[in-house]
Amino acid sequence: SRTYGWPIETVGIAYGATQGGAGVVGLLAMGWLVERLYNRGMVDAHAKVPAIALCISIPAMIGGILSGSPAAFLAASIAFWGATYTYAGYAPAALQLGTPASLRASVGAVYVTFLSVMGLFIGPTMVSWFTEGVLQDKSKIGLSLVFVMVIWTPIALASLLVIAKRLRARHARDML
Repeated sequence: SRTYGWPIETVGIAYGATQGGAGVVGLLAMGWLVERLYNRGMVDAHAKVPAIALCISIPAMIGGILSGSPAAFLAASIAFWGATYTYAGYAPAALQLGTPASLRASVGAVYVTFLSVMGLFIGPTMVSWFTEGVLQDKSKIGLSLVFVMVIWTPIALASLLVIAKRLRARHARDML
């Protein structure tokens, strides 16, 4: 609404449909893909697939935001939500695979807490701070989203690569 001047109802329907539709399809498809790759021997699939998805979906979303086109933004949103939102399905499975049984409940609680803090507090606060404090222009919220993605995507990728390495090591250790 700030960027394209759309009424809030149009934003809700357009963005809700892309996020909801792509999120559900992506959650099912990516979960299927991860499980299939894992069963075929890719023991780090639970971390490698989201890393690849980030490398595809984040540049697509940044391109959609910077395009200035609502259609391009919505198309990028489909790619983003279809590939990136899928962590909700297989990330907890990766935690179970990579965590000793005695620590699974504690690690699961830390995961949910971290996800909540990042997703509900830090991410939106960073976008707001950058929009209003740095750019001082509420219509540039898209640029603020790009800023947040550029900062957090390398951190997320590095984390996923560490997790992939640990999943491989745990698998190798369990095979001994």
